Amino acid sequence: MRQTITNKLREAFSPESLEVQDESHLHEGHAGHRPGGETHFRVHIVSQAFKGKSVKNKTLIEKNFCYFFFNIRRRNYNSLMACTISISNSS
Repeated sequence: MRQTITNKLREAFSPESLEVQDESHLHEGHAGHRPGGETHFRVHIVSQAFKGKSVKNKTLIEKNFCYFFFNIRRRNYNSLMACTISISNSS
């Protein structure tokens, strides 16, 4: 799952920096947690694709990420429960 997310984001945004962290271990005992992890992720992406985008446009991009992750979740039989996304452009 982590590699799928990483690959899709690299293809779509050619990021200068991309971190995809599996935070599933932080949710042990909570609904949706599964042994082996890959249920909860945190993503931070830095790309020129976001340069000059307004806050409204960045919010729309984040919503599109959520839609993208929802589709991954459906294809992987609900294995992905949550993903936190942070986007920015390089300075």
